[in-house]
Amino acid sequence: MPKGVPQFRVEIRKLGLRPLAGGERQPLTRLRGARVGLIAAIARPDRLARDLESLGAELCARRVFADHHGYEPGDLANLESDLLWVTTAKDAVKLPPAWAGGAELVVLDEDVERASALPLVEFVAAKLAS
Repeated sequence: MPKGVPQFRVEIRKLGLRPLAGGERQPLTRLRGARVGLIAAIARPDRLARDLESLGAELCARRVFADHHGYEPGDLANLESDLLWVTTAKDAVKLPPAWAGGAELVVLDEDVERASALPLVEFVAAKLAS
């Protein structure tokens, strides 16, 4: 990191799982012992994989694409129906539920801890004010 560049850390809290097609949020305990597939087009998919494993999931398959990937129907072709497929909220907005076919696809809902984000908010506010 170049000298003088501010650094900020935030805590990301996992909230639960919600069906891509809609419905109520499910508890993270659903991942314990579950055979899971990962679908992601994010900068650090390995972090997400580690997070899922730390929640007790057995990661059995990955469909990982470049960050900001523009999904196409074929990207979800032939998803193994015996796995619980997990994606991010960032990716979920690009994935119509019909593309998953008969596979179950859920979204890992996360939130940034606000208290730890305060220095970043103050920095951005000061920059906007100047």
